[in-house]
Amino acid sequence: MSIALVQTFYGSFNSSTWTSPGSMTATINIPNSITPGNCIVVFSAVKNTTHHASTFDGVAVAPSFLLAPSANWRQATGNQFNESTTVQVSHSINYLQNAPSGLSAGTTLTVTFSTGGSGNVQDVVGEFAVYEFSGVKTNVNPSLVLDAQRAPNSTGSGVPSAGTLTLSIAGDLVLAGFIGDTVNCTAGSGYSLGINMVQVTFSTMQYNLSGVSGGNATAFGSGSQANYRASAAGLFAAPAPSATPVNFGSIIGA
Repeated sequence: MSIALVQTFYGSFNSSTWTSPGSMTATINIPNSITPGNCIVVFSAVKNTTHHASTFDGVAVAPSFLLAPSANWRQATGNQFNESTTVQVSHSINYLQNAPSGLSAGTTLTVTFSTGGSGNVQDVVGEFAVYEFSGVKTNVNPSLVLDAQRAPNSTGSGVPSAGTLTLSIAGDLVLAGFIGDTVNCTAGSGYSLGINMVQVTFSTMQYNLSGVSGGNATAFGSGSQANYRASAAGLFAAPAPSATPVNFGSIIGA
């Protein structure tokens, strides 16, 4: 079954200062209903300014609906880097496969940004955008929807890329994100550009609705960064519907 983008929309942002452990939420009342069985992807970006130089508590991201709590969601991929001794930035791609019934227009989507640790004071800004895709595989075990992922453990410069994402089969949904410090990016070859973040700059996601079996480039088109981190993931497409067997005997005897 081929994958299609059904809708995408900007979510919201929030900012807060707390002493770890702590958290905050950002919410959006979804503008349109979500089709049961579809896949929801939340791309988020975070800027964390610590009051204690070189001491960071990584910010966890947890989307949820009342009908689909955070335990139903999985992180596909994500990455982070330190802009300085006091500023850490990150992005995350989370997905909900097999959306439940009842996600009508006006339903609240909540994204929780939280830290563990103990006693570290930090200023956190969190922001997100939402995507709905049809044709993504569903599974009792949501982790089995993920074909492959990459999150290189190094800070790069230039046009963001997570390197080559190797998929086991053709037709996957390929998601590639970045967070940088210089400028917004354009989409890479074969990709469509998602929604640029406006509070946590510079960061966005691009998507390819039909990846190839084997190696897939993940680079954005343009938008050279002084520093960036990127990541990418592939979600399996749903299998094609089984063909209905034809009873030739009944046709001949008709």
